[in-house]
Amino acid sequence: MLPPTWPLTTDGDQKLAYIPLWETLAAALHRVVAAGSKESEAKRDLCSAMVNKAITIRLVLAADERRNLPELPASGAEFDLPARLLPGDIDWKRSRPIKPWSLTRRSHIEPVTMYTSRVAHLLERTIEAIEVRSSDVSRIFIGPATQVAPKAAQDSLSRKSASGAKTRGINEAIASLWPDGLPHGLTAKDRNNRIRDYLIDRKLSVPADLSRTIQRALKRSRSS
Repeated sequence: MLPPTWPLTTDGDQKLAYIPLWETLAAALHRVVAAGSKESEAKRDLCSAMVNKAITIRLVLAADERRNLPELPASGAEFDLPARLLPGDIDWKRSRPIKPWSLTRRSHIEPVTMYTSRVAHLLERTIEAIEVRSSDVSRIFIGPATQVAPKAAQDSLSRKSASGAKTRGINEAIASLWPDGLPHGLTAKDRNNRIRDYLIDRKLSVPADLSRTIQRALKRSRSS
């Protein structure tokens, strides 16, 4: 079974990343809670939405080694959800029901042979995970402006912000120390040392690779 994935969204002019069609129930709960709901309320509302068919679900059936059957996705419509699905009926960590769900009953207008043929591969299969349609979860509980970026994306944005602050500090130092431009006889070593002292005196961030950061700042200044 594929691991849970969360859609990546960013603010401003940045683009939305790929949003998977299906996500595990655990992943959906994570997104709804991160968007501002209490966990207990999010669990209750997700259960209600599944029972009311506001959210489309599919089930991942575990492999059956005895019958040599592989793991299989199955439509949620093939199974009978409890009429009253409660948060306690779900193993949220593993995204699966605690008790087995039975197959839907045969309609009185469906021939027995057709029904048997349709559900034969589902008989005695264990539900490995509940998956929900990601777009339904977003539409009902989250909305396009409040979706949550994974930690990796948040860390990336934080690093970019920190990098920008260091560059601004260097630009400030250069403008303050040499308002008429860098002297022609100033060596790179002396320039870097004076900028370092300026940043330390004002308790500004000093880049780990100060020389390279200064070079990038100067290059951008010349090209602008």
